[in-house]
Amino acid sequence: AYEPMETTPKDVFRLRMYFADSMNPMEQQQIIQHELSQHRLRLRYLEGNLEMYSSVPANGTPEFGDYLVLTGAVMREKTSVEWLEKCLELTQNTVE
Repeated sequence: AYEPMETTPKDVFRLRMYFADSMNPMEQQQIIQHELSQHRLRLRYLEGNLEMYSSVPANGTPEFGDYLVLTGAVMREKTSVEWLEKCLELTQNTVE
C-alpha cells in the first residue's frame, strides 16, 4: 500500500540560516563550516559503504535494497555539501 508523504522534518541548522540576519558574517561562516565538516564526514562514510558493492546487486535481493538506500543517501549528502559550500561562498562575499 502507498503511504502519504511525510512532512519535512524540522532542521535546526536551516532554521538558523533563515535567521542569518541575527548573526554577523563571521558567525555565519563558523556555523556553516561546522555543518559542512559534519556532512563531508557523513558523505565519506556513506561512500565507503557504497564501495563495498563492486556492481549493482541483483534486484530481488536484500543487497539491492541496501544499494538503493545508500545511493540515495550519498546523493543527499552530496547535495547538502554543495549547498553548504554555496552558503559559505555567499557569506564570504559579504565580508570582502
